[in-house]
Amino acid sequence: MINKILVPVDGSENSLKALKMGLEMAAKFAAKLEVLCVALKNPINDVVFVGLKEEREFVREEIDAAIVATDGIIKAAKAMVDEAKLDAEYEVRVGEPAEIILDEAIVKEADCIVMGCRGLSGLQHFLLGSVSDKVVNGAKIPVFVVK
Repeated sequence: MINKILVPVDGSENSLKALKMGLEMAAKFAAKLEVLCVALKNPINDVVFVGLKEEREFVREEIDAAIVATDGIIKAAKAMVDEAKLDAEYEVRVGEPAEIILDEAIVKEADCIVMGCRGLSGLQHFLLGSVSDKVVNGAKIPVFVVK
């Protein structure tokens, strides 16, 4: 039985398609919807800026800016949820998207994940990997990938 659905959104067309599918599933199964937006933290700062107070404040400001950037994504998701006349919980986290999604799935006790695929190919996919690939391979629950 599906009681809780985790839907990560990043503002891309496919993540909004995934949210639509998640909304349909939530309505069909009377499931709770958890909407997650991950603000990508610049990993370079963890390596370069270690120790000095000024650098730590710079990193904090960068994280705050990343969270503010997710505001429009969450507003778009809320509009879709409201239009569907459903309820959802919303969460914004900062970090590496696949790790955060997998962590939230456990913390929120989700029964499945519904997410979009960015469609990276070639060199981009080789260098960056795919968040959806990492989630599919790391999840202990079903993952629906929407294209």
